[in-house]
Amino acid sequence: PDVEIVNIRGNVETRLSRISGPSAGCSAVILASAGIRRLGGTDTVLKSRNLNAVRLDPSTFLPAPAQGALMVVSRKVEVGDFAFISNPDSEMAVRIERQVVARLGADCSWPLGAWARRRSDSREWILDAVILSADGKLRVRDSISGESPDSLADVLVERLIAKGGKKIIEVNKNLMRTT
Repeated sequence: PDVEIVNIRGNVETRLSRISGPSAGCSAVILASAGIRRLGGTDTVLKSRNLNAVRLDPSTFLPAPAQGALMVVSRKVEVGDFAFISNPDSEMAVRIERQVVARLGADCSWPLGAWARRRSDSREWILDAVILSADGKLRVRDSISGESPDSLADVLVERLIAKGGKKIIEVNKNLMRTT
């Protein structure tokens, strides 16, 4: 409750400069660990700036929907050459997480999280989702599991809305309209 959240846009270097550079003014930033790895890893990127990182547990701090999704882009004539890279469970997880966004009528600028995954050695899927007001004052979170992944997002969004999500959606639409 005592943390002030500010919007930071830009690449990894820009975001890191907000805590250790000429435009410093934040105590911490939240980044995708893939971005740090892409720039050379924690030793290269963080230690040289005297910074420390703590990996956030997705069961506690839900990632943005489809945050970990990667894609291969190729010429159409070579699309079959890359089919072996595809992972059906990952594709389904991304689809479920994006359904949460669509069902809420949200976009990538909204503060919400969704994490879908298939339970190991099972046909059951788990979906966690959270929607927050853009000012950080309101929050609703819920979880659902089941064997029919296509219906998880619909059911969970209905539950989020029933638990107060409708008010959060209205607050966010008003806040987004004024910014």
